[in-house]
Amino acid sequence: MKKALFAAATLAALLATPTFAFADAQGDVNAAIDALRNHDYDQAIKLLNGAIGSGNLSKDNTATAYFDRGTAYLNKGQNDNAIADFSLAIGLRSKFGEAYGMRGNAHLAKGEADAGIADFQAMLALDPQNADGHANLANAYRAKGMNEQALVEYGTAISMHKSPYPYEGRALVYLATNKPDLAIADLNEAIALKPDYTAALVNRANAFSAQGKYDLAIADLDTELKYRPGDTIAVANRAAVLAKMGRTDAAAQQYADAVKANPNNPAPYRTLGDSYMGQKKFTDAIGQYDKALAIDPHDPTTLLNRGACYHSMGKFEKAIADYTAVIKLTPNDARAYNNRGGAYGALRKLDLAIADFEMAVKLDPNFAEAKHNLEGATKAKETGKTIHG
Repeated sequence: MKKALFAAATLAALLATPTFAFADAQGDVNAAIDALRNHDYDQAIKLLNGAIGSGNLSKDNTATAYFDRGTAYLNKGQNDNAIADFSLAIGLRSKFGEAYGMRGNAHLAKGEADAGIADFQAMLALDPQNADGHANLANAYRAKGMNEQALVEYGTAISMHKSPYPYEGRALVYLATNKPDLAIADLNEAIALKPDYTAALVNRANAFSAQGKYDLAIADLDTELKYRPGDTIAVANRAAVLAKMGRTDAAAQQYADAVKANPNNPAPYRTLGDSYMGQKKFTDAIGQYDKALAIDPHDPTTLLNRGACYHSMGKFEKAIADYTAVIKLTPNDARAYNNRGGAYGALRKLDLAIADFEMAVKLDPNFAEAKHNLEGATKAKETGKTIHG
């Protein structure tokens, strides 16, 4: 009898062990979720390492644990680790739409727009009514310079859910395509939905500045700085507006403050370069762009603007080099093709100029300047007349 009781007790213990182990593993997952909510990403990763490593989670819960750990890695800026975990989650749960979306965000953070587009499309194939998915796909299109596609996706996202973020994203497309009125309209919507949306305030200030409404630009930047005192981008942009207003001493002091506060941020250098460029002080502008690119050599906006400086100085080969670098980074940027076409034209390389103008028009059929340049380069080739870049 004692032997039978011993056997039964042993069996009960064997059966109970996995149950307790599973409870411990799931408890770690739950604690990790709390850590994520508290932005304690290191603790979340530690807990999830234990839960995943235990082997005691179900297949579905393991997929969720990989997703949560990928989210922690993404928030820490460890994009490769995040992509690996989201991929493992998808491998365990093929219709894990959120994992596709988060992996797309990680790819975008790495500058991998094509991979991001593929992931967001996969997410939307599973959930076509996901407004965030459409907004993120639009972000990926915008990163790749595919502005028309981005506008469509932002519009879809906005029609599904009134969120400030797609309004701001669409405004950035309008700003990039020289449509400040449309940009301001969208940024008004974004700020109405989220009054402390500092990125929208800065971008609306840029749009007002592009219209010459400098007082409104300063007001937006001052509001942004109330929410984020000492923000170097806002300070640098405010300095640029002051420079446009002719208040050069105040502008110079603001730039100095911005650079001193964060010497490893390229934004103040880039913005100061833009200010010099607006004043046609091209050598000074290039000096600032060089400093910005020393910090971030792959910023297409800085490269495009430095190329424009070289272009204005008649240094067409250097301009072409910068425009080509932009095209490698953002292959669908019509402006870069148009500008490079102008530089080729100035060097009498008309076939190359025509090819670039054609590409600019193909990418943006409403690009009037590129159409005009294409017509001029074509006539120059036919008549042998010289054109100016």
